[in-house]
Amino acid sequence: MTSSSEQDLLPALTQALLEANEQLLALYKLTSMTLSSVDADAVIPKILATACEMSGLSTAEFRLPNAKRWSTGAEQGDHAQSILVVGEVASGVLKISRDQKFSTGERKLMTAVAEVALGAVQASVMHDNALATALVAQEHQTASELAQLVLPSSQPELAGAAIFARSDPAREAGGDFYCFDEVDGQVHFAVGDVSGKGLPAAVTMTTVVSASMAAFASKGSQGPASVLRYIDRWLYQSLDEAALFVTLLVGSYDPRNQRLRVSNAGHSPVLLDRNGVWECLEADSPPIGVLPLHDSNEQTLLEKQFDLRDGDRLVVASDGFTEQVASNGEFFGEQRLIESLNTASTQQSSAAFGNSVFDSLGTFANGCSQDDDRTLFILQPQRFETELQEIAS
Repeated sequence: MTSSSEQDLLPALTQALLEANEQLLALYKLTSMTLSSVDADAVIPKILATACEMSGLSTAEFRLPNAKRWSTGAEQGDHAQSILVVGEVASGVLKISRDQKFSTGERKLMTAVAEVALGAVQASVMHDNALATALVAQEHQTASELAQLVLPSSQPELAGAAIFARSDPAREAGGDFYCFDEVDGQVHFAVGDVSGKGLPAAVTMTTVVSASMAAFASKGSQGPASVLRYIDRWLYQSLDEAALFVTLLVGSYDPRNQRLRVSNAGHSPVLLDRNGVWECLEADSPPIGVLPLHDSNEQTLLEKQFDLRDGDRLVVASDGFTEQVASNGEFFGEQRLIESLNTASTQQSSAAFGNSVFDSLGTFANGCSQDDDRTLFILQPQRFETELQEIAS
């Protein structure tokens, strides 16, 4: 038999168990609310309403340090019998009130409510920040992709010379570029890379292409060094202020005497195949934007000159080739580039030759991510007679 005191205790225990179960169910419901939406303005009022239901609250209010607040129930202020404030002032404060005092268990429960509300705020902020970041990234990527449209869409058709140019942008378009123009039977060209990636590099790249085309028309007849100086005069100040620089190879080729002239401002790799032997053409001056080249003496901007013959090739690549990494952590490097050029040398046309080099790089990467733009420019002399025979056939 149970004593009268035990009989009196059973209803109290039963009621406590029921209340504890209800509180657990309420906490589960609160947690589910935070998963249903990342909008704090939609979730927190529901959290407060549930808190009122589960503990018989008259009113509940959640306030952030920036004075933003959410509330539910009838405002009672100091007229309520018991006012409970939980949470951290630096993060968020839950203020609740009712006509009965709060037990220790209820205080812990309300602390959990405050933490759930704060979690909802943090999730909402993180979501908003992620959306803003994604929007900016999308805008930058779109602008970068549009900037790529400034690159020539076709190769120049010049009797006595074959040109191949291809640029494969990375996931985030950067600053690789090439451009060319035919003036008085000569082809003038520029190949380069703007430092950095993304929108700043892409926008700067379009400016460099514009400056190069203007320089071809204005200074092309005076040679690559004059073209380079013209480009530097146009760009140096803005590059210096933006803390950017541009590696740039400028050249011209006259198919009538098969003469190649180049001036190199910090670009690499630049390779010249003469009678089956590859020669590395080192830079003649620092990149555009490092020093004011247009104010320097004539001797500073050097210009190399070569008399080519059929079968010779000029190859200008970007560091997206040499710095491509394989799964074992090795770089493609300049030596592998030369080896791939030797392998591709059996290809007669410049297009087949260039695409073969891209294939070699893809095989080396073997699925590893492309972290930088890959650009390849090839100039190959051809006799006028050979051109005419091909056209006739």
